[in-house]
Amino acid sequence: MKITSNPIFLWAHPRSISTAFERIFIERGDFNVIHEPFSQAFFFGGERGHARFADQPVQAGYTFKEIWDDIERVGRANGKPCFVKELAFHMRTPLRSKFLSQIISTFLIRHPEKSLASMYKKLPDFDWIEAGYESLYEIYEESSRLQPEAVIVFDADDLLRNPVTMLKEYCSSIGVAFLPHSLSWEPKVIPAWKSWEGWHDEAQYSNGLMLEAQKNASVLPDRVHRMIERAMPIYQAMKCIADRTWHEAERHRRKEDQGDCQISDEIQQ
Repeated sequence: MKITSNPIFLWAHPRSISTAFERIFIERGDFNVIHEPFSQAFFFGGERGHARFADQPVQAGYTFKEIWDDIERVGRANGKPCFVKELAFHMRTPLRSKFLSQIISTFLIRHPEKSLASMYKKLPDFDWIEAGYESLYEIYEESSRLQPEAVIVFDADDLLRNPVTMLKEYCSSIGVAFLPHSLSWEPKVIPAWKSWEGWHDEAQYSNGLMLEAQKNASVLPDRVHRMIERAMPIYQAMKCIADRTWHEAERHRRKEDQGDCQISDEIQQ
């Protein structure tokens, strides 16, 4: 796939190292990078889709349409393509299909035992919507129907284990050059991330992508364990898709039949 003037979106669920991946595109220097723009409409606009900040007044200018118009303006600025990192659950609007038809969608997933344990540490009262897996799969399915040849899925653990290989493949898939310097950086504050202070410290103050040290299992409440169990079929289906994405050539050589990467109707209920 060759890069187009359409924005490149990285869709993710929380705590999936998506902000570290966004940092890679900041370090490249050849993209206009936008951080979670629809979060403002989802939490603070008149069309808000969650009650987490219901005690705060509605903020003018935070409609999904206005934010999309801002993305388009940035995408036309200074001749650079636009890269947007967004959490899928923020995109709850009747305009979603229209937006998705005008972008290139890529998807980052992470094992629920890791992401939801990390989420619990940051936000102990998070709910299923904020866990993000269901919305991520919904957007994946919708994007696949709209642009079946343009959708890319990859896994956080694969990226951390093989950052050069995975980033080369990702860049090739969206039609841009792989820039090795983008995988490392100097620790510094990223101004665009200040509105979510405390959530992105690892991506700001690290020196690049790093494998996590082995940790003792967190003690999690039953409700988080239930969410992990609920998220697993979604993760497994998208992991299957990711494996197909990155090993397609090898599979063709072996003429393997992997079956369908689907979530059964029974599991989705």
